[in-house]
Amino acid sequence: MANTPVKLNDNTTIPLLAFGTGTAHAYNTKDAQRLVTCAINAGFTHLDGAQLYNNEELLGAGIAAAGKAREQLFITTKLGGLPEGKTVRDALVDSLAKLRVDYVDLFLVHTPLKFSYKEPGCLKALWKEMEAVKKEGLTRSIGVSNFRVEQLRETLDGAEVIPSINQVVTDLRQPTPDAKICCRLSFIRMSTRT
Repeated sequence: MANTPVKLNDNTTIPLLAFGTGTAHAYNTKDAQRLVTCAINAGFTHLDGAQLYNNEELLGAGIAAAGKAREQLFITTKLGGLPEGKTVRDALVDSLAKLRVDYVDLFLVHTPLKFSYKEPGCLKALWKEMEAVKKEGLTRSIGVSNFRVEQLRETLDGAEVIPSINQVVTDLRQPTPDAKICCRLSFIRMSTRT
């Protein structure tokens, strides 16, 4: 399968196409693992999961069953939220155990709504923790998902590392004003829905 790599702002390259393990795969555990293995065997190297989907263990099992070398895969997961007393690092380490890997290639804040209304400046503080897990080598790149312009501005205020991606779902036939502005920021990957 041809899958053109795209260079991100941190010089990491990401395969343009990914096999997503979204909510459609979160409910049928047997199929999710099998589909991940089939996707890898069909040539997908970018696998996209998330804590909120509650299927990282199945993604990890599918990766293990495929037997492909870790360095040949690009694995994305997303921070779903932080239980009381947990840090971003704690959440990522839990994900790494479920995925059966030592690092992910891309770690995203899944949705600002899980964090932005807790207290003023929460996204800014959260982003500092994201930068720390990148510096530690637990993820190669960090980014956001479903962020609007105002949430991006808060995140960028004082950031040392600019998000590599804002993964958004949009209808390219009628992109929202936020999507148009975000695309101009040059660190956006867009998923399409028709």
